[in-house]
Amino acid sequence: MNPNDKNKYSIRKANIQTLVSHHCMMFREIRELQGKKIDDTSYKEMEEADTKKLSEGFLKELCHAWIVEDENRKIVANGAISICNWVPIPENPNYIMAYLHSMYTEKEHRENGLATKIIEEARDFCCQNNISAIMLGASDAGRHVYEKVGFKPVPSFMHLLI
Repeated sequence: MNPNDKNKYSIRKANIQTLVSHHCMMFREIRELQGKKIDDTSYKEMEEADTKKLSEGFLKELCHAWIVEDENRKIVANGAISICNWVPIPENPNYIMAYLHSMYTEKEHRENGLATKIIEEARDFCCQNNISAIMLGASDAGRHVYEKVGFKPVPSFMHLLI
């Protein structure tokens, strides 16, 4: 972050509506960069499902989220973690982990360390709550941000869309 911008941004807990809006913006941007067109109906369905998931997560305290506001109190970045049960492994016998998601920074505010601020909040929350692992799915555009704060690729993971 530019030293002159230290007081330009503030971070606080987020609300669901902002997360859902930025989540959709993130996917539109990623798909555009990939040259893929997704119809508006699919985005509307995703927004409805995301709102339901986040509402349940916030209610059960299994989802925690943060927003970054600029000096005009405009929300310019956000991110969240969902707490998940995991399978104990030798490197991490704690079966609770966090999944980092809904990370988005508006284009004109990128390269100011805002995603890093959100990741630090998430990491601090995890440390305070005995959660010893954070996982995420990174886009090509965001990968460098996560690597810079210590995330490492895990090539053994796979997924199956059904």
